[in-house]
Amino acid sequence: MSKHKPFSFDKFTSAVKDDLLKSFLAEEGVAVAEGKDLTPSYVSKQLDALNDKNKKLDIMECMHSINDIADHTMEALIQVVNKHELKCEEDETPESTAMRVYLFQRLEFEIIHDQFLMELYAENMNHFSFENCGAAFDLEKIGQFRQRVEQYYRDRGKSENCVIRERSDNDKHCFFIARGDYMKTQTIFEDKQLKYTSFRPGKEDMLLFDKVKSVLSIKSSGRGLEERHTYIDLFGTTILGLKEIPQETYEKTLVVVNPVREQLFYGGNKDISTVKLVQVSLRQISNPRVKMILKSDDVFQTLDDMELSLNDFNLLSAKLKFFFHENRRPVTVEINPPGNTKIKKRREKEIIENYLREKHVLLV
Repeated sequence: MSKHKPFSFDKFTSAVKDDLLKSFLAEEGVAVAEGKDLTPSYVSKQLDALNDKNKKLDIMECMHSINDIADHTMEALIQVVNKHELKCEEDETPESTAMRVYLFQRLEFEIIHDQFLMELYAENMNHFSFENCGAAFDLEKIGQFRQRVEQYYRDRGKSENCVIRERSDNDKHCFFIARGDYMKTQTIFEDKQLKYTSFRPGKEDMLLFDKVKSVLSIKSSGRGLEERHTYIDLFGTTILGLKEIPQETYEKTLVVVNPVREQLFYGGNKDISTVKLVQVSLRQISNPRVKMILKSDDVFQTLDDMELSLNDFNLLSAKLKFFFHENRRPVTVEINPPGNTKIKKRREKEIIENYLREKHVLLV
């Protein structure tokens, strides 16, 4: 299952024109009575009547994806509508337009959806730098990369195969890797008794390579370093053609947190009115066994109230809240050295990243 934004079934089915929704349901094998109004309750009832309950889940997943595109990529949808001269009604809802593109320009829809996922997954990625490496995304090297990724997960008993798709976006090249994880056993309640079922969880990772900066950004479902380092190894030795990965690629710091200690960091610019430090992870210099997380609307003021200073601690990570001159909602950003940032997918993301580079927090 792909990552999603919030979704309301009733709102979505009410917003899509009946003729488009009927075509979608017919394509998915859902019976709809002739002349029947496709109210949310009626559509839900028809989905519940499906003999294959997994089919209902697949349909709901597809609806959720169409809703994501309607909510977040309207400009791209309009470009497809104009390019292919799709006939839309005046004042058509975004949900109807997204459904129209899904039904009549499926490939274009899939490209837009992957672009949405690229931006969504990019909210939380780890970054690794290669020194001026020439990437070759030819069929042979991409095939080698696919084979070695599949072999890695097969050898660990996580997945017999993977589904890997790729996209190019200007100077960036992206791989989406859908694969399995270790089998899990879960207790379920069925036929008035406890039973047990086993299943293999599904995961989706993303590798995004910036060909200009030679930076590989990784969104991995695994929490440890092993999977990220394995992706670095597999990508570097296939796509980049390296015989071995330089040790500094694993260790080089691309995100630093110390600049947030200085008051000059918080002055803002023409777009950002002010920045506030709202959370820090600290380790005491005099006693390294003491580690603390401090949350506050204003960390500096709270430390003053406690008669403490940031200079008493090693700063491990920080959370910042950005405020803007225009009437925009504040955006919270996490800084986790040596290579991780968390910035929500918002139109202000580029403004914030440029500010962090200007203040020497982001080094790429």
